[in-house]
Formats: sequence, C-alpha cells, structure tokens
Amino acid sequence: MKVAKWKVLSLAGALVLGYAVNSQAGVQLKVNDNTYANFGYWMLVKFDSQSKLADGGKTTYAFTVPDARIVLDGKINKLTEFFADVNMAVTASGSQSAKLEEGGLNLSYTPIFQIRLGVVRVPFTRDQLVPVYTGITANEAFWDPQVTNFVIKPGFTGIKSSLLNTTNAGAVFHGELQDGMIRYAFGLFNEGVRSNAYTGFGVAGRVEFTPTMVGFKPAPKNEANGWEQETYFGKAGDILTVGLGFYRTTTADKNQLGPDELHPFGITTDVFFEKKLPGTPVVLDLAGTYTHISDDTYYTDASGNWQKGSSNYYSILAQGLLDQTVGIGKPALYLRYDGAKVDYHFTKGDDAGYSRFTLGCNYYLNGEAEKVNFGIDYAKYSDGLKDTLKANNYKDSVTDFFVQFQMMF
Repeated sequence: MKVAKWKVLSLAGALVLGYAVNSQAGVQLKVNDNTYANFGYWMLVKFDSQSKLADGGKTTYAFTVPDARIVLDGKINKLTEFFADVNMAVTASGSQSAKLEEGGLNLSYTPIFQIRLGVVRVPFTRDQLVPVYTGITANEAFWDPQVTNFVIKPGFTGIKSSLLNTTNAGAVFHGELQDGMIRYAFGLFNEGVRSNAYTGFGVAGRVEFTPTMVGFKPAPKNEANGWEQETYFGKAGDILTVGLGFYRTTTADKNQLGPDELHPFGITTDVFFEKKLPGTPVVLDLAGTYTHISDDTYYTDASGNWQKGSSNYYSILAQGLLDQTVGIGKPALYLRYDGAKVDYHFTKGDDAGYSRFTLGCNYYLNGEAEKVNFGIDYAKYSDGLKDTLKANNYKDSVTDFFVQFQMMF
C-alpha cells in the first residue's frame, strides 16, 4: 500500500468547537479520504485528598493517573471504520493495569442503518455513552468510596449495578431518521458474570428524540464508537434530547447467588439540554436521568427467606460555562447530584441508601484537549447500609477534594 502523506490534525481545534470528535487522535496517516488511521495519546493526572473511611483511619493524599490511553481510529474503506482505546492506569498504591477499554469496527452502510462490533458502549443510559474525557465531573457517576468495605455483607457488591458498566463485548445496530430527530441503538451483548459459560445474550436498546420541528438540534456524536458529550460549548446550536432505554441480561445461574437464575431488567429515561443564553456569554448545560432495575440483587431477609431486590438511580447535572477567556482559559462552574436506593438486608437494617453531591469548576485551556477540573465530592450512605457501616466502625459519609489535569493529543 502506498502511503500518500502524513498529516498532523488539530484535535484541539475540534474540541474547542465542542463538536463530537470524529477523529480521536492527533496524528493521521492518510492514503485517501476513505483510507486513513489516526493516532493519539490522552491522559488524566489527579490529586485527591479523601477523608478517612473508618474510625481511627486517616485522611489520605494521593497523586494518581486514573486514565492514560493510546487511541486509534480511522477507516479501511468507505464503509468500514475502526477504533481502539488501550487504557493504562496507576493507582495511589503504585499498582498498574492495562486493558482494551473499547475497540471494534463500525460498518457504516447508511445513516439509517449501521453496525458496531467489538468491545463497545452499551446503549442503555446516556451516562454510559459519555467517556471520562468528554464528561464534566472528575469522579464517575455514582462514585462509591466505601465499595471496598462492603465485604461486611457478603454478596453486596456496591451501590452501582453491573448493568451500568459502560462497555461490553457485542454488536450494536444503530442509526438515525429525519436528520437526527430520532436515533436508535439496539445491542446484543455477552451476559453478565455467571458460573457457567454464556448460554444467551444480554439485550440493550435506546431511542433518542430531538424536537427539531421547533428549532432544536440533535447532539453531535461520534458514529464510529457512539460517544456523546456533556457539553458542546454552545457551538452546536440549541440542543434538547430525550432518551429512553432498556437492558435485560442474566447475571447469575441457579444456586449461584440464590435458588433461581437472576435476570435483571432495567429501564431508563433521560434528558439533555444545552443553550447559549441570549445576550450573554454563558452556555448552560443541564442533564437528568432516572433508572430503575428490577431483579438486580439476591438477598435473604430478616426471616432468612430469599428475596430479589430492585435498584433505583437518579441524577441531575448542571454546568454554566463563561464563553470568554479569563486569564488563559474559559471557566465553568458545575453541580451534580446522584441518588440511589438498592434493596438489600444488612445486619443492621434494610436497604442501601446513597446520596452524592458535587461542586466543581472546569477551567478549559483548550476545550477538552486541555483542562483543569477541581472541586469537592461528598457521598453519604443511609438506611440499613449506614447503620451497618457504623456498627463495623466505617464512616457513613466520605469527602473528596480533587484537582485533575486532562490532556488530549
């Protein structure tokens, strides 16, 4: 194959505009418009000061690299796109990991019908379609600082359901109608963790509606990997998108966690809104989500009887961006609230209640390509989980002060 030319892309320019990144990477090897490969390197460096997790513990201070990835995408021909992100991370203890975060092919036959194959985003909630580099907050949705201490109740694996994991191996059939007024995605995935080999598929689906007839525009997105963003910097027009999704899978075999198989079924609804306020340099972003997952847990109640429990999740996110340079960047103030209620029976009571409040500031030096994110996260547990944590000398609330630097080339 004869290589026509090397070309250096300005990814930072695309991200400053706020549009979804069709090319992930910063350097391009190009043969022609239908055959090329883009390469890049993205990294997060974070400093945390986290309050003590247990009585007699200490406040911790740590530098980490929560995410550093080599990114690759491009086209083989007019119909076939490819993408891959290899993620490397370094924890506060110095342990390192590397894995394929996501990667696969997108067969782009027409805007109406495309097929994404590989380790791909699960089209259930909008949060699952937003990578850490295009999100607003530093800590993940439903940040759960006490999750490693839930061994106090064997079988309880934390606040966040496995159905909210961002990626899985499978195939997604997706497309859009009426220039993005309606978008759909339907996926078949490997089942959840089971004691035996996979014997079926997890099924997820999502539909998004934008009222384009009254002037709103659909949120730009990367068709190859399905990514969305939590801000488009006011450069994509007024955006209003309402989403509906579902997810059903199998997470346990008979007698693995309880007497029967466990088949969680989730439904979700969400809304995303962005507008540059008239006569001002302020760009407002608002997002809200509600998710219900039935048969998500197995547990024994106070009488020793087996029960299947449900999980409920809700979140609200708001950011106001000052779309003008102050110093060397553009500041934005954001707020986030996450809430959850998980059915379970603990030694000191029923249910796992959870609330998380975040106040922070993004300082965009060059759009998403260079930014500093700093603020405070506060997570508080309630109901039976709170009483059980306290009875085992763990704290029922945790505070995290953070500063995170982001670079994308």
